[in-house]
Amino acid sequence: QLFGKSYKECVCKISSDCELPRWHMHDFFHAFLIVFRILCGEWIETMWDCMEVAGQPMCLVVFLMVMVI
Repeated sequence: QLFGKSYKECVCKISSDCELPRWHMHDFFHAFLIVFRILCGEWIETMWDCMEVAGQPMCLVVFLMVMVI
């Protein structure tokens, strides 16, 4: 839920048709799936999307914390 509002407001930066992509953090269920995807090693695409909509520093901190913890 940390990036949910950013995804809704800036979705046109990551999608040509301005619709939420399959992997987003707009609600709890999809954010939980992102964490699962990070833990499975498929993190780079979602990290770039997060950095586009919410800014680099915050996304890097969150993704690194999930990977380390």
